[in-house]
Amino acid sequence: MDLAQFRSILKTSGVDVWEFMEMAVTVASLDHNGDVDNFKRRRARIVERLYTTTTSIAPLLCENCDAAEKSLIGKDENNVVLD
Repeated sequence: MDLAQFRSILKTSGVDVWEFMEMAVTVASLDHNGDVDNFKRRRARIVERLYTTTTSIAPLLCENCDAAEKSLIGKDENNVVLD
């Protein structure tokens, strides 16, 4: 599925992306609970993507930064590294 297809699904369903994601995780956990290892691997990849990318390859940068080392990932609103 590409971004345009996903956006089309969201638009026509009337569901917001966060609600969609929460329900997708619920369905996956219920429907694939017999394959725990696969579910955990996929979950780990999804979590990694949530915290490391905004596109397929670009790191999440603050709006005023142009360097990956100034990334806001793993930091709070005061740019302090979270544990």
